Amino acid sequence: MDKEGRLRRYQRKDYTEVVDFPVEIVGRDGSVRRYDFEESVRLYQRRMGFAAVRFRDEELISAEQGHCRSRVEQLRRSYFHLHGWAPAVGRDGPEAARLDLAGEIAGFLLRVFRESGRLAVWFTAVAKDGPGELWFVDRQGGSGGLLLYTWTFEGPSSELGQAAFADILRDLRGSESSPGDAERLVGYHRCDDCAFVLTGRAQDVGGLAAAAPEDDGADVEPSPWEEAVDLVRRGDLPSAFLRCRTIVETQPWHRDAYALGASLAVLLRRPGDAEDLSFVGTRYYPADPLLQQALGLSRMHQGRSLDAIEALEDAVTKAPGLTAARSLLVLALLERYRFGQAFKALRMPRGLAIGADETSHRRLVKLMTLAALFALFTGVTLVGNAVGMALVGRVAVFPLVAAVVMAVVGALWFRARLDELRGRHLFEDPERALERVRRTRG
Repeated sequence: MDKEGRLRRYQRKDYTEVVDFPVEIVGRDGSVRRYDFEESVRLYQRRMGFAAVRFRDEELISAEQGHCRSRVEQLRRSYFHLHGWAPAVGRDGPEAARLDLAGEIAGFLLRVFRESGRLAVWFTAVAKDGPGELWFVDRQGGSGGLLLYTWTFEGPSSELGQAAFADILRDLRGSESSPGDAERLVGYHRCDDCAFVLTGRAQDVGGLAAAAPEDDGADVEPSPWEEAVDLVRRGDLPSAFLRCRTIVETQPWHRDAYALGASLAVLLRRPGDAEDLSFVGTRYYPADPLLQQALGLSRMHQGRSLDAIEALEDAVTKAPGLTAARSLLVLALLERYRFGQAFKALRMPRGLAIGADETSHRRLVKLMTLAALFALFTGVTLVGNAVGMALVGRVAVFPLVAAVVMAVVGALWFRARLDELRGRHLFEDPERALERVRRTRG
């Protein structure tokens, strides 16, 4: 099917209908398969992540991701309509703000309670902290109340939510044998855009925790970002790059994925993709110097040194101690023969150098210093000979020849050393790029 036909097919989709479960979904091979609620949501979330792999056209990628996102919302709304709780009079539950999220909560609670049909629970808001919320849950026929922690992994606080989820889960697992009033883990659930943890007093939920589904006691699966980091460490850079690109498509506020993905794209000789990732990242984080550095680096690889200088100057202004950006700025200025500006950009504010990049920058400083000494010696010799000619009409032949020879040799040596340093800065070790991403987090 051609592009226009695909786009029209996406536009004709209707997401208002309530679907029943198991839901029938037509696969790409034309066969019809039946999926329960959880399986159907995960299917569309996987499709959303792989849209950039399946399609090369940006419009088709955007249309496929929009379709998958709308289908996930439709499935969750439908599940809540069929199996969710009845809202309590005078009290707002999770369904008040996000009906689709409430559908995911309903699916989780029914699995934990090992029930079917409609949930008989009531919610009372306890606390809200950034991407997380805490609810007190009353359950009909249950002994004692339960606490439900919920997080959404969206927006700039996505990473904070994932870290909070992992921390609470770790703490609860460390106190699973605590008796009495101690808080005990009953079950948990995590997917691409949200996570939940259900707890209660040990004396009230012992039987419920023991009956929880076995997979709720399994180890937490790594997040997409953790998978990208692991792929870098294993040397699978193409897969790590694709994972970073998938992350920012589903979590557009993921700053680290923009920065690391751009660095990997450069190593894979894809400077256009590196510029796309870093540029979009700067739209979400305009004050982030590392993303400006990545943008400048991608443009240097495309031979656009003027555009690179603009981005790198912005990076150095925002973070004077970001030595990698400063070194790249010097190299870009040298490409434009702006020697005075390059020497000025070399000067690092005392005590502000960031990490291991300082060593590479010092090598560049030494090289530029030696080049300046060569230029000074040649200039003094030429000026001396000119003065001698003017005063006595004679030329000091040996010093003049020596100066010319040293100037030629020095220029060749400087060019070779500069090319070597340039290669190190433009194609760096991915582990160093990953470490810089961590060091420069806001």
